[in-house]
Order: sequence, then structure tokens, then C-alpha cells
Amino acid sequence: MNFAIIGLGFVSPRHIKGIERSGGKVILTCDIDENKKLEGIPSIKHYKEMREHPLYKDIDVISICVPNYLHHDIIQGFPDKQIICEKPTVIDPNHWKDIGDNVSCVMQLRFNSKVRQLKDTNIQSPIDITVQTYREPSYFESWKGDSRMSGGILYNMGVHYIDLLIYLLGEPVKIIKSDINSKSAIGLVEFEHGLGRFSFELLTTKTPTVIRKMKIGEDLFDLNGATIPLSKKNDIPDDDLHTELYREYVKGNKIPFSEALKSLKLIEQLKKHADKT
Repeated sequence: MNFAIIGLGFVSPRHIKGIERSGGKVILTCDIDENKKLEGIPSIKHYKEMREHPLYKDIDVISICVPNYLHHDIIQGFPDKQIICEKPTVIDPNHWKDIGDNVSCVMQLRFNSKVRQLKDTNIQSPIDITVQTYREPSYFESWKGDSRMSGGILYNMGVHYIDLLIYLLGEPVKIIKSDINSKSAIGLVEFEHGLGRFSFELLTTKTPTVIRKMKIGEDLFDLNGATIPLSKKNDIPDDDLHTELYREYVKGNKIPFSEALKSLKLIEQLKKHADKT
């Protein structure tokens, strides 16, 4: 299976490794920074040039690894190709209707080994998810700190965990609590199969540990697999969850946009609820 990658920034090494480990091959890359290239792989500067490239006909899948606000326009440029898009697929509800069946979504925490086990059992709610992670000042100065570009904390970080609550507890029934600002989000939601609580916080004071915990009853475990800074650019373990996502993708086990849309809809409802309180 031949892949093209659009965007060679922070998360792209995980996609590249996932593609290679799943038996795929990157044959074309794209980044506006012409210094970002893969050795021996043809590269172009703008995604709009891709359709005219001689290798375009050989591309099976395009992986989109660019900032959130660019996802929609790039997806719209390739209706004839299969697409794997980093989360969140889109940050504007007006664009939900534009996303076709050719788009698969990166919700890699679904492939966490503990989550897989829980999916096959009867969950005893409530489920509590707590995330606390430090972000350097440069994070808030970049597009990630601008809600118009990132979508805000629930879209940019919380979407993974909102997706897990829906994945494990079913459709949301009622929002009981929602409190959101630029650096934190707290919520309590009644789902089909029980209560889900979440607490997300971006810390501005550096701490020695990152907290990503899920608690179900007395069972507390780490939600390994979320993207964290790497000591080395290619220091990516073989069981990295992006790799698992690609391995499942080539088997036909894709996460369609219809699945990702559930968490996007709940995020919009949480935002509206927070605005009213």
C-alpha cells in the first residue's frame, strides 16, 4: 500500500513508522517548509501540487498531519483518495457534512491494550479520566494556543478521551456538568451505560510526570499511547498506538468519520453547556 504524507511536523514520525511497520511505503511527502523532507522520497511544497505529480496515480492513501484548521480544506482536495486524518478531523461543525466515507480518523487510544479489554466486557461505570500535562510557553504561542486554529482544549487534546467515553459507555444522554477555559476542561456526562467524568488540564509549571489516568471502580491504569514529546525523533516503540492504528487499517479495521463525529458533536454540546453556566 502506497502512502503520501502531508505535513512533516511533530506527529509525522509516528505515521511514518506506522506505515513502514504495517508493510506500507511512503512514496511522496508535502510540507510548506522545503527543508522538511524524507531522504530519498520525492517532496512537494503545497498539497495542491499533489494531484499533478507523476506519482499521484500510485498513491493509495494520503495521511494528513497538519494543524487542525487546515484539515478540512486538504480533505476536500482529495475526494478520490483514501485519507487518514489526524485528530480532530474538523473543528468547524459547518464542515461535518463535507467529510466523506473515504476519510478515516486517528483515534489511536482505542488500540490501547486495556481499552481493548474493556470494550469486550460489561463496564461498571462511572469512568473517570484525568489528564494533566505540562506545555511550554511556545505551545500557547503557536497555532495550538489559538482556539480559532486548534478548536480549543477539547478539540485539540480532549477529543481522544471524549471518544473513549463514548466508545466504552455508548451514546451521550445528558450533560450534567461542563466547565471549560483555555487551559482546562471538567465535565460529567450521563451516557447510555453509565456516567463518564473527565478532567483535562494544561499546566504552565513544569512537573516531573504526565498524568493520563482512567479509573473504573477500583481499577486505575495509565492511558498510554497519547502523543508525548520524544527524546529522539525516531525513538518510537514497536507497540506505539499509531503503529497499531496503521496495522489495523491495512486489515480493513478503519475508524470512519462517522465514529469520530460522535465525539465532535459531544464537544460542541459541552461547549454550549459551559457557555450557559
